Amino acid sequence: MKNMKKMLALLLAMIMTFSLVACGGSGAGNNEDVSKPTPTPKQKVQLDTTMLQSAMTDTEDFMAIAFLGYVEEDFADFDEYFDSKGFKDQFHPFVYDIDKDHFVQAEGDELYCIVPRYEDDTVTISEWIVDEYNDWQGEEGNVLYHAKNDGHPILVKCNISEIVPNILITIENSNGYKNYFVPYISAMDGYLETYLDDEYSFCDFTPYDLIVPGWDGWDDGGDYWGDDWNDNEDYNAFDIVYLSGDWTSTVYTNDDEYLDAGFMFDGSGNVEFAYGPSGDAYQLYYSGSYYLAEDPSLPENAVILELYLTENNTDTYPVESMYTVVTFEMYPYMDTFGMTYETGDLLFGNEYDTYYELSPSVG
Repeated sequence: MKNMKKMLALLLAMIMTFSLVACGGSGAGNNEDVSKPTPTPKQKVQLDTTMLQSAMTDTEDFMAIAFLGYVEEDFADFDEYFDSKGFKDQFHPFVYDIDKDHFVQAEGDELYCIVPRYEDDTVTISEWIVDEYNDWQGEEGNVLYHAKNDGHPILVKCNISEIVPNILITIENSNGYKNYFVPYISAMDGYLETYLDDEYSFCDFTPYDLIVPGWDGWDDGGDYWGDDWNDNEDYNAFDIVYLSGDWTSTVYTNDDEYLDAGFMFDGSGNVEFAYGPSGDAYQLYYSGSYYLAEDPSLPENAVILELYLTENNTDTYPVESMYTVVTFEMYPYMDTFGMTYETGDLLFGNEYDTYYELSPSVG
């Protein structure tokens, strides 16, 4: 029996150390004598959170956050869900001891665990509203949770989908400094991401190996959600269907003028593109197709645009056809895309910058 206790304690210590790898932590504070008796559940809660907070003090991480999966269950049934994922034996067991006073329910089924950096941090969780009334830039809504000088871990259930995050986490330390986080799961690679307003980062202690089918490591460069996540073996994390809709952008040219542009992607490979002087009607209209490049010599998720001039309302002779390679970066928290020119014909001929931000067309 005594040897079994030693082995159990050693196994728990190893699990806690491995869970900090993604945070850049060195496992500081993990100097427990394995000959000591196995801690009680309450002691394990204190030990686990202390280890996370200790790891964050050695980095610039302002909080630790884990995505725990898509959970339809109510709070009362979380223990059953945790058991089904093996959290008790293979993850931080303190998640079982988070009480309902430290649980926040917003719209959506993504479950997150939040651990502030310091025990005396103040945590506020508010609605995060992104719509046409704030130009899709996002703004704080009603407060859902507020705990002053309370570094207790928190469970948050939120986010309607990967591209519609709906909570804002504010962490305020004892010096009054605030940092803001809008967590979501990246549709590009399936990893936890968050919108930050400054240089501070977060410690990701998500148990990917427990909640993601087929997950086999950080650096395999493959489909992190595994073959079971999508029936298509050639599944690419970025799909042209994500671009479906009408988008607008404003571009500054080398002629010191601004151009307004519009893109219409139909989701099945057809695109329309038009632009003209800022504040005026479009003058040049193009139609064509767009598709994933699938060329190993091009950046991952490169998209090819083949465009042909259909209408010219200027006195000039613009390019009649374009073959352009671009890449896209998704910003789910703002419902926008970043589009970067890679090679081929310039879309506007003489743009000053070849990075374009696409926002939903309103009206």
